[in-house]
Amino acid sequence: MLLKITELKSGLKLRYTLSLPRRYTPTTSYPLVVALHYGGNVTPFYSKDFLASFVEPALEDLYAIMVAPDCPSEGWINPVSETAILELMILLMEEYNIDSNRIILLGYSMGGAGTWYMVARHPDLFSAAVPISAPADMPAIPTIQDVPLYIIHGEKDELFPSLDVKSLCQKQKNNGAEIEMITVTGASHYQLARFISPLKATIPWIRKIWEDR
Repeated sequence: MLLKITELKSGLKLRYTLSLPRRYTPTTSYPLVVALHYGGNVTPFYSKDFLASFVEPALEDLYAIMVAPDCPSEGWINPVSETAILELMILLMEEYNIDSNRIILLGYSMGGAGTWYMVARHPDLFSAAVPISAPADMPAIPTIQDVPLYIIHGEKDELFPSLDVKSLCQKQKNNGAEIEMITVTGASHYQLARFISPLKATIPWIRKIWEDR
């Protein structure tokens, strides 16, 4: 696991945590997982625990390059964070052998909101997206027709009721979205470890999407 800082074109210094697959070799083309962390006091390399204890254990079988930036502003839904994510992706694709047809975006809670935001605005960049424990009441969430979505949500989420998320999921389906949803029985918003297995269970779904592209 690598802890890095890069200076963006805007002059903003972005911290991020990077994980390379075991036995990484530059001659092999790898998927990329972009992971947006939850809210909180974003101390230096706040993203490290999110990547190391949650994303990596769940998705290690994808054998992907994984990156988790520290949120550079007040949340992921704004131009500053949006630009930071885009510039970071460009940087990584210049430094590593990344397959642009196999890029996954995921996020938890605040990061889940950022996932909705980014795939709505940049559907051409992502092959699939996984919002986890994300709010359903974001203003004007459009129908996501070009990016398959897999929603993971806790049955007893006390911040974002699962019924609201199910309603959003059904609305997206009715409007033509390719979307799946799993409700984690008995899980509340803050039981992060309860979501590792459900996230791991998305791997066959992700691989099928890649096979069909």
